[in-house]
Amino acid sequence: MNIENSLFSVKNKRFEITMYGIKILCCVFMAFDHAALIVPSPKLSLILRAIPRPFFVVIPFMLAEGYKHTSNLPKYMTRLFIFALVTQPFYCFFFNYALAWPYRLNAMFTLFLGLMCMYVWDTARHKWFAALFCALTAYLGQICNVEGGAWLVIFTFMFRLITASKRNFIASYSVLYVGNYLPSILRSVLKHDRGGLLKNMLYLFCALWGALLIFFYNGRQGRRGGYFFYIFYPAHLALLGAIKLLIN
Repeated sequence: MNIENSLFSVKNKRFEITMYGIKILCCVFMAFDHAALIVPSPKLSLILRAIPRPFFVVIPFMLAEGYKHTSNLPKYMTRLFIFALVTQPFYCFFFNYALAWPYRLNAMFTLFLGLMCMYVWDTARHKWFAALFCALTAYLGQICNVEGGAWLVIFTFMFRLITASKRNFIASYSVLYVGNYLPSILRSVLKHDRGGLLKNMLYLFCALWGALLIFFYNGRQGRRGGYFFYIFYPAHLALLGAIKLLIN
């Protein structure tokens, strides 16, 4: 039985997912992750937040794919930056951050910095200059307190470099993500913090299954979502922030 639509396809018993399908799943994961923050029980919130961990890594992958296929990079970068600015008040509203410095900047700023690194790496004459620019940009992300910090800026950029094959891509993804959690896991072990260890191991395990989305990605766009995915980010934060106010 063969099935094919804008989200996924099944051909010769092989399941494949389009970029549109991955984006829809990421929206569900993101909303699920943020909704878990308003659950009264801390233990339940921890478990619920672990389930959608893959979206933290699949979103940078989506950005790299968008960068690779866009026909108008300046427009792509401008749109991302504008929506980062638009999202910030809703981001602060949901997370109870003050609209004054210093405060955390939302993930769209992180993606924008990663996108800048991709562009400079591909256009710079000298790779040493590009590497220096990427390092300074990651440091800028750290001092400006973007979501995910310097690590997520570099992680986003790395998706541009890992293009040899899907297998290498997934292996590199797994190594990078294990490297992110390894210091926290070791710190928990050294401090005999069983709760912290279980939390980080759970997050790591759940994050790694995001590699499955990349494995089943068929390289096709599927339906074009237009501005929906840009609008969804601030819209769901506003809605959940309002629910959070009502609950409290």
